[in-house]
Amino acid sequence: MEIGGKHYGAFREEEIVHMQNLVKIIENGANNEFVTISLFKILSSMIIKLNRQMMENEKTKREQLEEVVGAINFLKSRVDESNEAVQSIINEAPKERVRRDPIIEMKTFEAKESQEKQEVKGEIEISTRETLESFGIGKEIEEVKEWIGKKEYHTIYDSSVDGLTSYGLNDKICGKKNVMVFIKTSDEQIIGTYSSVVIPTPSYEGEYCFIRNDKEFFILKKEGEHMKRIVKRERAEKSDASLMIHCSMDDVFYVSRAFCIKTKGSFVLPGISQEYEIEDSLGDDYLVGTHDPSKFDVKKMYAIEWN
Repeated sequence: MEIGGKHYGAFREEEIVHMQNLVKIIENGANNEFVTISLFKILSSMIIKLNRQMMENEKTKREQLEEVVGAINFLKSRVDESNEAVQSIINEAPKERVRRDPIIEMKTFEAKESQEKQEVKGEIEISTRETLESFGIGKEIEEVKEWIGKKEYHTIYDSSVDGLTSYGLNDKICGKKNVMVFIKTSDEQIIGTYSSVVIPTPSYEGEYCFIRNDKEFFILKKEGEHMKRIVKRERAEKSDASLMIHCSMDDVFYVSRAFCIKTKGSFVLPGISQEYEIEDSLGDDYLVGTHDPSKFDVKKMYAIEWN
């Protein structure tokens, strides 16, 4: 993208103007108040994140530009361009000095990105291991390899980069299988899940997508230097659902009849010890030391995809 002008953090002046105009379009032409507020927060958080994470590295710049392209296209798809207020803002938008549409054009990056992915494959694997260790998982991952019969994995989501929201998480895990999600609580406890089937993608705002009949699904919990695998009890009346995927400003990640991760005030569902094989005397408090109506806070989330 060839845009002139001053730099402000990760963006050039014209890019910031363009994003500001998109925010105005959302405020004036979105379908309802919920959509307006939701999309405004998404764009705001992405701008903050990119300004914080931007590095002088061509590969990083392309990846972040791709995120911006995806976000803006999504925002544009949710507004009513026939609205007079929207048209007025579009007509008043300043002309940017570009040779191609920065909102749509991404093909110029594909060939070079493919080559770079091959060159940095080894570096990515090392980085993943280092990041897992910083998250609090080291040699325990070897136990997990034995459970699922897979050896290689790579990072697909990091809440410190992608945001602790359902939008950030779903964007990275939906459409993928053999996904493991880790949650670290504010008091350093680590729990997680493993899904072997493809995680569905909600087709519209507010849709609930359930993963069902995943025979290899399990919950995990770190205990000391080991991992504990927690599976559903073999009962005829048990729910066949494992995960529920949903886009929400508050809910981040929901495990059927087990726990709900929220931006604030996460909780374990009462009765989890009846649904899952938890033999510990703590019962429903086994996972994080408490259950609903008591709440716990999440410090970080992380996800990997097994190959």
